[in-house]
Amino acid sequence: MTDEQKSTATGGTVVIRGEDNQTVSLAEHKDTFSFKVPNDSPVESERGKSSDREFLYGQAADDETAELVAEIKGWTLLGFVNDALKAASRSNSYQAALAPHKPSKVSDEDIVERMVRDYIRLGIPEDVARKQVTSMLAAKG
Repeated sequence: MTDEQKSTATGGTVVIRGEDNQTVSLAEHKDTFSFKVPNDSPVESERGKSSDREFLYGQAADDETAELVAEIKGWTLLGFVNDALKAASRSNSYQAALAPHKPSKVSDEDIVERMVRDYIRLGIPEDVARKQVTSMLAAKG
């Protein structure tokens, strides 16, 4: 489902105004987003709860209107493309940087057993594999 299919027209309008006071009116739409309040929120009564918020925004009805909005705002196709590429790359980098800091859903015992099985698959005898894994875990401190 696209964002346009999820949104709902309100019947209102949003006026976009440029620096030279040129304006364009867009159909107003509304949508919602959901988020979970962090467990360490200072608002104790909301901790861990899910919350929905509604927001309003304008939508261009056709390419001509979209081009007019871009002109009024000083936006360019090149700028949009470069911003989208940067945002996607930033998002991927953020997720990669955050990944090692997320708690694992796999227990330590399951990880150890998986490591032993992987060594065995490589042809290492089980007793040697267990000693190797135990040695590595002891080295981590």
